[in-house]
Amino acid sequence: MGRKCYSRRALLEPLESRRLMTVYTVTNVNDSGTGSLRQAMITATAVAGNQIRFSINSASLKIPLLTPLPTVTNAVVIDATTLSQYTGKPLIELDGSGSTLGYGFWLQAKNVTIKGFIIHGFGTAAHGRSAIRIDNGFDTIQNCYLGTSADGLSSLPNLFSGIEAISQNNVSPGNNLIGGTGPHDGNVISGNQSAGIFLLSSPNNIIEGNYIGVGADGVTAVPNGTNGITCLNSPGNIIGGSVAGARNVISNNYDGIFVDTSSGSGSIQGNYI
Repeated sequence: MGRKCYSRRALLEPLESRRLMTVYTVTNVNDSGTGSLRQAMITATAVAGNQIRFSINSASLKIPLLTPLPTVTNAVVIDATTLSQYTGKPLIELDGSGSTLGYGFWLQAKNVTIKGFIIHGFGTAAHGRSAIRIDNGFDTIQNCYLGTSADGLSSLPNLFSGIEAISQNNVSPGNNLIGGTGPHDGNVISGNQSAGIFLLSSPNNIIEGNYIGVGADGVTAVPNGTNGITCLNSPGNIIGGSVAGARNVISNNYDGIFVDTSSGSGSIQGNYI
């Protein structure tokens, strides 16, 4: 038998994919400095594949941001459900009302996960923006309250949307998972000044298990200013599904779901609208 030859690159690739994840822990609610969310993001997102967890022993879990958080430029898991006090509802609160911040989280990388945050007050009167902006797609947003108070029952708006995914420089920000079918995967995306979810040239997203335009109890009206979900030139989106856990509850908005003529080939199924 002949001797097999392998390139050095072929031998290295499996090893590189098994690089150990590093965990960075947020230990206080300060805007910056050691133990802050900002410092954890600066360090954790320097390379792909790390995780940010939370361990804060404080009466207040609100982080009043003064300047924008770092943009997320590498894959990372930012998981506030790791807080010891967490029992199923988000507790870490990002408050942008004391500044002129455009976004809570600005995701410029693929394979980013955001879990367990209350995000409100972001945007300016001249250029209202969103709790979360997605630039490259393949990201996951779960168990967040976007545009509401900490209890999820009244409006504290972001001045554009809860989530916006808008194509920039011909890069598709699609293929995201917003919510999920697990017991604590869904988001509350309510109380924002424009749409709850705004998709522009963002195809093939899965949007399931969310409350959009209602509070965390699934009953209280917390309307978004325009549509619950806006899909523009965004085909292939799956909104809801055939199992009960995939159902979105979409109410009290202008249109529940607005889909333009270039956003066909998707699925809207099993929702309460």
